[in-house]
Amino acid sequence: MYRRHYLSGVGMSIGSLTVGSTAVSASDHLSVEIIETNAPVEGGSDLEVTAELENRSEEEVTEDIELVVGEDPEVVDSRTYSIEPNDSMTIDHFRFATYPVLQNDEFPVAIQAGGRSAETMVEVLGVDELDPQYAEPVREVSVRPESEIMFEVDTSMLEETDQIRWFVDGEHTLGPQSDRPSAYRNQTGWEFRILTFDSIGTHEVVAVADATENLRTSWEVTVAPDGNVSPSLDAARPATTEVPVEGDYELEVDVSTSGAELDRVIWWHHVAVSATTTDVSGTTDTASIEGGGLRDDSVDVWILDEDNVLTTEMAVWAFDEGATLDNGDESETDADGDSVTIIESNDPVTGGETLEVTATLENTSDETTTLDVELVVGEDPEVVETRSVTVASGSTEQVTLEFETYPVEQDDSFPVRVETAESADEREVTVYGTGE
Repeated sequence: MYRRHYLSGVGMSIGSLTVGSTAVSASDHLSVEIIETNAPVEGGSDLEVTAELENRSEEEVTEDIELVVGEDPEVVDSRTYSIEPNDSMTIDHFRFATYPVLQNDEFPVAIQAGGRSAETMVEVLGVDELDPQYAEPVREVSVRPESEIMFEVDTSMLEETDQIRWFVDGEHTLGPQSDRPSAYRNQTGWEFRILTFDSIGTHEVVAVADATENLRTSWEVTVAPDGNVSPSLDAARPATTEVPVEGDYELEVDVSTSGAELDRVIWWHHVAVSATTTDVSGTTDTASIEGGGLRDDSVDVWILDEDNVLTTEMAVWAFDEGATLDNGDESETDADGDSVTIIESNDPVTGGETLEVTATLENTSDETTTLDVELVVGEDPEVVETRSVTVASGSTEQVTLEFETYPVEQDDSFPVRVETAESADEREVTVYGTGE
């Protein structure tokens, strides 16, 4: 569980600052020493620690090596290593994302192994606040439980290689595996993170630009029963079966809100991973886009109000290969049936955690149908969950399937498929090793 919150990678070389350390413990055969860190670092950057372990016994020693940080000690990484008799090992695999503090801060870090511990103090430098004009939404937002908010940071002052890191209630969070954040940044110059808030209370969201000089911005989100209501998609025109997949088309949606006023509609094309934004306003409005050719494509619609409270409608229009041509003329294949599109997964997850895969199911037939939906995982396919979902004629339903991943020791990637009798979609997911 710690890796998702704190670690952003392992195995990098680090700086040349040598630090002292102390060792206390139970065994005369194993010694532990911190030989360098890259401190001081700016808040939001990685703190990296290199340790040396020496086995002075005549037998091989296998130990769990832990990186522990803070005045209230917390294990942020743990790995298992074997050391040959009368041999030593340098471990430079430990690092974690520091919190973007406003003021300089100092705290202990320790390497623990075999009952021994080496500790040193490190310094994290405070970072400046980003000008509010470079961040959306406003600093304080109130929403109802289970609402989504789209947080955005202007990256025009950053280099292409600079990254934005996100912290929620003090913990570093990784986003879902998706091409959309990078595509959105390339197309608009802004980077986004969508967060869902379920718990009543106040939450802090912090974004930090990990750049030459780190900058941070923050928001306070209040979740309450009387908070702002999310905007809604009231109608979409035309139906999928009426859209020409070859030739010009126009898509139109009616949107509304009873919370903050409407602001934007973002149209996402699956195939090109491209976003088109149209402005809306007031409490009700209509938005539209035009284009040419939707063969093999799907279009999602995101509706945002002025507080960036978000409603996502997935696969409002969806087309399989050989879908209906030219407003219902002859098809290359039978258009009646169902189509499956995976829209999201919560990977990467750590081995032993639950992997969730969300897909949309579209019924393109003239009758209501009940679909048996299977989640299939692995190179040697195995069905791990089956659900029955009823989908009305010409409608789309969303389903989330899940399974408990195996606690693998090493990072692993494998395919997952969502299948019905007539359609399937597949993507690759990643599970982090536990290092045990």
